[in-house]
Amino acid sequence: MKQIIFISLIVISTFSSVAQPTYKDVAPIFYSRCTSCHNQYTHGASLLNYSQVSVNISTIRAYLNSGYMPPWHPDTSYTRFVDEHTITQAEKIAIINWITHGAIKGDTTMASPPPAG
Repeated sequence: MKQIIFISLIVISTFSSVAQPTYKDVAPIFYSRCTSCHNQYTHGASLLNYSQVSVNISTIRAYLNSGYMPPWHPDTSYTRFVDEHTITQAEKIAIINWITHGAIKGDTTMASPPPAG
C-alpha cells in the first residue's frame, strides 16, 4: 500500500511540475495560421498580440472546436491549394490546451515577433 501511495505521489509531482503553456508557445500558430486574415487591415478580430488574442479567447475556443475557423472546407487529403487556410490538429490542440490552462500571458518578449504588415 505504501508503494502505491509513493508511486502516486511521484506521478502527481511529475505532472504538476510540467510547465504551463504561455502565449509564446502559441503565438507562432496565430501568426502562421490566423493573422493573414485577422490583422489590423482586415475585417474581424486582429490577433497580432496577446492583448488582442486574450479578449477573444472564448470565441477562439468555440470556433476551433466547432471547425468554424479556419474557414477551409476542401478535403486536404485529396488535393492541396495555394494560400489555403488550414490548421493542423496538433496546432488546434496546442491553442485549446493553452486556453484551458488559463491563457497565460507569460513573458511576451519571448514570443516570436508578429508578421510584418
